[in-house]
Amino acid sequence: MFAANYRDSATDTLLLSEDGGASFRSYADVREISGLAFAPDGRLFVGDAGDSSSNTATGGLWTAARTGEPLTLLAGTQFVDCLDWDREANLLRACKRDHFGTLDPVTGVFSERARLDTVAAQLSCPGTDVVAACGAQLNAGASWCCSGHYPFTPFCSAYDVTIEGAQRVYCGLAGQEFDRNAGRAPRADSGTPPAAIADAGVTRSTSAGCAVPGSSRAAWLALLWMVVLRRARPRA
Repeated sequence: MFAANYRDSATDTLLLSEDGGASFRSYADVREISGLAFAPDGRLFVGDAGDSSSNTATGGLWTAARTGEPLTLLAGTQFVDCLDWDREANLLRACKRDHFGTLDPVTGVFSERARLDTVAAQLSCPGTDVVAACGAQLNAGASWCCSGHYPFTPFCSAYDVTIEGAQRVYCGLAGQEFDRNAGRAPRADSGTPPAAIADAGVTRSTSAGCAVPGSSRAAWLALLWMVVLRRARPRA
């Protein structure tokens, strides 16, 4: 059994219990724990989101052959923001910032399968207005679809928000217009997806819980909500 001691301005500690939770011991220090996954053969994987403000604390994928053995950081696996073992597909699914894909469990090589900033539309969920349900997360000011972030993401065009509560915001279509006027519009001839233009420097949000396409829909949704829940925890 595992537990975690999350710290806002210091390294997290992964705790291990070998007596059903009666006691825990320190197992490993990880800059920012972003998920645990177990392969069918017993291998343990720990995601480390690192610290985006540091050139050295870049996190990555930690692994051990068995629970309780020392963790080893796989080289080149920086900034692992979410992690899960897909038992049906027998794949280690992960995300790096807003890029979703799989990690080779031996080499740590990341294979991109999807990018949030290129999602054309949110999924249809029977009986639910998904655009409305996700609106508060995507348009809260310092959020994905708002000015200074990624309002040119295709699915953000479903929104046009200028007031959120008592706060003046520019999100969706309003965010696109605001960024165009500020000189942050993507160049039509750049060959770069509109939302891939660099973020303006405000804390980003990836709270787009219903906006992931693909054949392995359940796996991607689970990973995306891991990002939402982890990033909801305040960090220094």
